[in-house]
Formats: sequence, structure tokens, C-alpha cells
Amino acid sequence: MRVSSRALLAGALLALVLGGCATAYQPEGATGGYKEVRLADDTYRVSFAGNGYTSRPVVLKYFLYRCAQLTLQHGYTYFEVFSARHAALRGPVEAPRFMRASYTVPTYTYIPAGTVTRYSATGVIRMYRKDMMIVDSNLFDARDVMATLGPEIRSGQPVPGIPAKYRRIEGKFPPMPADTRPTPSASPPPETGPVRLEDLKDLMHQ
Repeated sequence: MRVSSRALLAGALLALVLGGCATAYQPEGATGGYKEVRLADDTYRVSFAGNGYTSRPVVLKYFLYRCAQLTLQHGYTYFEVFSARHAALRGPVEAPRFMRASYTVPTYTYIPAGTVTRYSATGVIRMYRKDMMIVDSNLFDARDVMATLGPEIRSGQPVPGIPAKYRRIEGKFPPMPADTRPTPSASPPPETGPVRLEDLKDLMHQ
């Protein structure tokens, strides 16, 4: 039985999609991986895409690990994960002004023998210094994430399950709140020092 060129092409494309084995923890390439876009000094859009052999829990582990790694690389200690919806870009970036919300997204590729499912996770992280007191269920300690997930990820064979303390990463990411952090004042604060009599002259005549 003759195999058509279309079937051969589909087989070749499928081989490229699957890559023969699960996606490794790596920068984004033909078989998947992580990437990030800078939104601000302390804010990044992070994503991890897997191939047809990479399960949803493993994709989420890789995503969480990359968030932690990026946080420590930039001198921060904690990070929060938010939806990408309405995350305004601040500063020069290679992306649109607003981005679609996304968390764990399955992509289905249909082939004659069945269906290939690929998972990807995307979110916006905001990073914080270690001296900030923040109480939030969506807050992660980057050092703890690296210590917990590091050994199995470096081994190249992460187990499918997600540790209970990180299980909240399996849900939808909440929308990022409005930025309420204080901004530098346009005018310098008034000088302090001893009060002179001339300064009180107007008050004395009231």
C-alpha cells in the first residue's frame, strides 16, 4: 500500500511536535520550553510549553520553577502569580500593550491515529524583596521552590505529582490588582530645621 506525501508530511510534523520524549527544562525551542517578557523591573510574563509527552503537572512544575529561578536571578525572594489579563506593559518590551489571560492551556493536534495533547502555562509574576512583609495565599518563596523542585527537575525526570504546598498553582491565576505602590514625589520634601522668628511673622499678626 502506497503512503501519500500528505501522510508522510503529517508524520514528520508529528515527530517534530513530540520530539520523541518529554520536554526538558530548557529555553523555548522546537519541542517546547520556557520564555519570559519583561513588563517592569519586578514584573515578568512567564510561560512554559510542553510537547505531547509532557503532562500537565510537569508543565506546571517547570513553570513554577522558572518563576522562582527568575525571581532569584533578579535579586528578589518572593513572587506572586497573576493572570496576564490587563497586565499593562511598562517599559520597552516586544509584545502588545495588553495580553490575553492564560493559565494552563491544552492544545490538541489531530492525527490519523488519534489526538496529541500539549499543555502550556502562562502567567504574570510580580517579585518582592525579602524584607517585605506580605501575607497572601498566592505568594511563593522562590528559595523554597528551588530547593523543593530543583533535584527532580535537574535529574530530567520530574514526577507527575505537585507537592501539596504548591497545589494552588493548578487553579486559575487571579487578575493582577491595580499597582498601588508609592511613586516618587515630583517635588522634594520641605527642608527641616530650627524655626526662625521670620517664619512666624505672618502668624503673629493674625
